[in-house]
Amino acid sequence: MRDKQPGKTKTIIYLIISAFIFGALIASGVTFVLLKGGYLALNNSTPPPIPTPTPSPTSSLIPTPTPSLTPSLVQPVPTPTGSQNISPQPTESPQLGNEVTRQGENNNNELPGYFPEKGFTAPPSDLSRFKKANLLLKDMVISGDNYINFVKGSILISGKLYSPVFRLRGDTNEQRVGFQLDGSQKGLLLQFGQQDLSAGDTNLTYLVRISIDGKLLWAGECKYGQNNQIISVPLGIPGATSLVIEYSITEQGGFYSYNSPPLYFTRAELLYE
Repeated sequence: MRDKQPGKTKTIIYLIISAFIFGALIASGVTFVLLKGGYLALNNSTPPPIPTPTPSPTSSLIPTPTPSLTPSLVQPVPTPTGSQNISPQPTESPQLGNEVTRQGENNNNELPGYFPEKGFTAPPSDLSRFKKANLLLKDMVISGDNYINFVKGSILISGKLYSPVFRLRGDTNEQRVGFQLDGSQKGLLLQFGQQDLSAGDTNLTYLVRISIDGKLLWAGECKYGQNNQIISVPLGIPGATSLVIEYSITEQGGFYSYNSPPLYFTRAELLYE
């Protein structure tokens, strides 16, 4: 019995080893099958498509301005081109047929009837068509009556004798004297000047403006000791209803407002045909 026991033990050991080897083989086969299946699954599967990125619009760093529907409060001033001329607005020309004579452009030498050595020896020739003359009278004055004084007598201007109709009080401020006309006259003749001083000399200067129906028809200076110490102004004023004489002292010549010599009008006539 002792001889048979070792053989039985060997058999049992052999069976155990065989079972272990067989189990190992089976386990290896299962592992192989699983790995192969996974490999095939991995090789046969279609990879998902890689999405192509859609380019997004590049935003500008400087935003494009959106035009405003609100009109601008400040409108641009158009720039003139070389073919454009900028001209002032046209002014209405006097309807009396007279051109405005500006300050400093008129003196006695330019007026008809004046001779430098003899003064005024005859009325201007363009007044020859008028047949009748009436003086401007005190009752025609409608404004500035405290500046005007109707006088009688005689005065000397540049050594010549004149009989003034009225005189205007001297002042450095602008003064205006207004007359009302009836409209039947055709022309006007004004002659005005500075009386000769009894002593001394001066450069006293008056600026005179003459307006008819609100329109300036004449402007000029009357200056002592010059050819324009006395000035004649003939104007055609048919149908006019108002006359305004505006005057002021522009050079005082050593005088003051309270003692400035007056401006004498030696002719102040409405003319009729």
